[in-house]
Amino acid sequence: MKTAFLIFLRGLGIYALATLPLILLPIMYIVSMYLALVFSWASGGLFILIAVLTNQLTHRYLLRLTVYLVAVPLSVAFAYQMIETCGYWEHVWREDGFLLFPMVATICGMGSVLLSRERLQVANPDKWSKNKLADWESEQQTPQV
Repeated sequence: MKTAFLIFLRGLGIYALATLPLILLPIMYIVSMYLALVFSWASGGLFILIAVLTNQLTHRYLLRLTVYLVAVPLSVAFAYQMIETCGYWEHVWREDGFLLFPMVATICGMGSVLLSRERLQVANPDKWSKNKLADWESEQQTPQV
């Protein structure tokens, strides 16, 4: 759960940096970050729920990585739909320019997952990391007295 939360927070930070060029239109950046911060709870909650269920059901690294990558667009779409459901914006799926923001959020979220590949692999008890393998080899080479 900690890993999923960190992936979510990193994705939100990457989104803030990726949309920084909008600072040329300050109101656009403020609205974008406001919506991201207010409605990211829905995205983060769904992503963490999917991550916790995935971690309980499988220990295979590639399967978990794939599920995490699929969970990102699902979570972003859920949060984007919450903007309309909560009445903040009408017809969010029909706004052409507005659709750029969830696309950027999805790319940032997937980037965050890919940056956490090593953390996902180490959390896998069935997969040997380089450190575990090195520890095992050093135990085998140590002479026993």
